[in-house]
Amino acid sequence: MTRVRLLPLALALLGSCAAPSADIMPRYGTLDIGGDFGLKGSSSPGAVPKSNASAAGFSRDESVIGLRADVDFGTPHLMVSTQSSSHDGSGALDVDMTNGNGVTIFQGEQIDSRMDFGLHQTILTYDFLPSDMFEAGIGLGLSVVDVETSVTASANRTFDMNETIPMPVLAVRGGVAVGDFEAQGLLSGISLDAGSDSVSLMDLDLFVRYRLFGLNDRLAGSIALGYRQVAFGVDYDDGDDIVEIDLTFDGPYLALIFSL
Repeated sequence: MTRVRLLPLALALLGSCAAPSADIMPRYGTLDIGGDFGLKGSSSPGAVPKSNASAAGFSRDESVIGLRADVDFGTPHLMVSTQSSSHDGSGALDVDMTNGNGVTIFQGEQIDSRMDFGLHQTILTYDFLPSDMFEAGIGLGLSVVDVETSVTASANRTFDMNETIPMPVLAVRGGVAVGDFEAQGLLSGISLDAGSDSVSLMDLDLFVRYRLFGLNDRLAGSIALGYRQVAFGVDYDDGDDIVEIDLTFDGPYLALIFSL
């Protein structure tokens, strides 16, 4: 008898819970690169000599493909994204660099350069200002930076700097919707120090979208214009070399958004 009486209450509670909605966002854009990088042997005295990344030949990637998915559970908001870019070219170092194995590439010497930069994120925020027009939330997440770098001079003299770095991040998210237009922004980042090693990340992702079809937030399609800026820095000792990287990546993108 008690179970029969509780059944209507349970059904009412389940009916009051809104099913999650999701936005799937494939995107295509460009990413320019700036900043500097450098290395030296761990036993070498003095500061790490650093060269400008653009002068060394790391160029803009004109065809960056990424994917982002946002799942809205009501107050919690889950964002998962992945993006990779390649920055290849030729140039010259601003300084002489010698690694821990005694390989030297001299200032002004012609080099071929390549950098593959990947950023993969999972961020969960909680709205403290949920409404039909405005939303704002704060939260935590995990970002994984995957950077593979090589600089090659004549006689196959090569510097390699390859790291995959997971790091926790703090995040702030906000948005405003007016009719068929909506603007959103997500800022995440962290700065960590562990002895002589340090790492920092700041990621700003902004976009404005216009709903092309669909009468509500579900089964709708939108087009979006966005801008992304990533600042990444790392300073570490891998035993043979001390490596310092301080780079920025930024550029616009175009996206389609499918709301489910």
